[in-house]
Amino acid sequence: MPARSIDRDALRYAYMDENDPISLAHPAMPQNLELWEEITCPTCFFNPSVRGFSYVEVYDPAYWMDVIALAAQPHFHPMYRMKARSSISPLDHQTIAVWVTKYQDVVPKVASGPAIAAPSVHMGFPLWFFDHDSANRIADVIFGEWGIGQ
Repeated sequence: MPARSIDRDALRYAYMDENDPISLAHPAMPQNLELWEEITCPTCFFNPSVRGFSYVEVYDPAYWMDVIALAAQPHFHPMYRMKARSSISPLDHQTIAVWVTKYQDVVPKVASGPAIAAPSVHMGFPLWFFDHDSANRIADVIFGEWGIGQ
């Protein structure tokens, strides 16, 4: 395994996992999620020539499946994967946003009326650091799934 380094491990952009059926069921999701130019400019903190964007959590289900002896994890669906600054980074192509569908079909009883059953979403990065039009499209899809703002 190559030695870890922020120079190699920093995120360049995120891309949608095109092998996952949950992600593919949402064609309005942006294919790529680019960092916002306001945070990567030459004088900005995340300038790629200096340090790059490193505010990212990586989700490695294979690691946890091995630790707790699970054979499958059918409710974990990669949404976005990261493209690292270097292709030799062990973080290149790792999952950084997921759909979690374990309770997708559970409709809770709430006092205000019928609830919506929908997958949960977990993002391993602050969405506001990315292109705002793309971030808004992601929010629209998620909120649509959850029945918010309709």
